[in-house]
Amino acid sequence: MTVREFDYAGSRIGAMLVLVIAVSAVVAVFVLPDGPVAPVTTVRAAEVEIDAVPEPFAVDLSTALERDVDAEDDPVRLDVVAEPDEAEDSVAMSQIVEWIDDLRDDDERWNGCIAKRQLLRHWRAARDHLEAALSSDDAQQRRFATDILRDAACPDPSARLLQAMVADLEPGSCYEVPALQYLVPHVSSVRAELEWRLRSSSPQLRLYAAYLLANGGYDDVGVRTVLVEHLGDNSIDGDALFASHALYQLGNPVLATLDERMPYLDEQARLLVSEIERNLSAGSQPPGDERLRHITRVYTNPVRDFDIHRSVAPSF
Repeated sequence: MTVREFDYAGSRIGAMLVLVIAVSAVVAVFVLPDGPVAPVTTVRAAEVEIDAVPEPFAVDLSTALERDVDAEDDPVRLDVVAEPDEAEDSVAMSQIVEWIDDLRDDDERWNGCIAKRQLLRHWRAARDHLEAALSSDDAQQRRFATDILRDAACPDPSARLLQAMVADLEPGSCYEVPALQYLVPHVSSVRAELEWRLRSSSPQLRLYAAYLLANGGYDDVGVRTVLVEHLGDNSIDGDALFASHALYQLGNPVLATLDERMPYLDEQARLLVSEIERNLSAGSQPPGDERLRHITRVYTNPVRDFDIHRSVAPSF
């Protein structure tokens, strides 16, 4: 064996020794039970350091990981979005009281958000306490309680919650759109409050009130007047779409008012009035329209098909 051959053989042996050592280290870490890291086969086998993480977040994280480890389609997806859980109403009342108190504005960071998340899940058990919090002297607690009860979408909202939703229609509240959407099926319960707001100095509040009343089937001169005002071309984005659909919802009785106002309307308003009249005279919608809308996910007939839950509210 020459010197060159000896050097080459030595280098090969050295490389093999390095490989053996590396493999041994991997086995010690990932296979041997007494290695520095025990093998992890399930989420339950993993030790989660929850001392540094708020307990609800740690529990949600563990649950989400367990669900996703077993999923075949997307094993790395991490979905920890809170949703109301109809099956989880057995939480201790002392825990609910603690969460309700955490909704208040205090010096502890994120406890209000964590409590809000948990109360949404257990809103049935916590409903009485949430209703009481609507009258709290703490603004943050009132806000969180309102949001929880609104997002829970209970079919029989209390008068106190509906009043809070009407208050959220006020311009600048930052909650106008969710309040508007929430009130659509509950117009009959807040009719008087909405009719009073038809006389507001705010054009936004007048339009929202008129839209809700029209969708609830309440037709009067005040509702029609406000809606017709918003058919024209102005600086408000989206108000004509709101108004045209609301007028269409009022049905044939509104045609006389539209014909009377036609000479005073601009080109955009006249076009929309023509569309309202055409749709009212057409009766039931052609089946092809609905099929096309389902395919394209857009309105084929905005006057008729407008949906407050799928559209952006007017921008004032």
